[in-house]
Amino acid sequence: MNFGSYLRELRGKTLSQRSLAKMVGISFTYLSKVENAVMPPPSEEVLIRIAFALGVEPDEIIIAAKKVPSNFKNTILEIPEISEILKLAQKKEISTEKWKRIIDILNEDTP
Repeated sequence: MNFGSYLRELRGKTLSQRSLAKMVGISFTYLSKVENAVMPPPSEEVLIRIAFALGVEPDEIIIAAKKVPSNFKNTILEIPEISEILKLAQKKEISTEKWKRIIDILNEDTP
């Protein structure tokens, strides 16, 4: 699913493009072009405003736009081990199942 379709689905039938555009502070025509894949997804700042307007986690919508949230970038830059983990994972072509196991392990220590 492309980002425009994802956004249209999130918006649903209850919120018009015009209403969302007004809430977010962008033009209706721009939002329409994004939803119809005529324009690429907006900036992270606009995506965050859209997320709040739709009641969605900002990181979720940023990732759906195929962008890396700036807080992820900062963490990767601040903690060298994370970039090492990503390099290793890329080399090993980790399966979805293994990623799920890694997530489970990381969640074990979460209170």
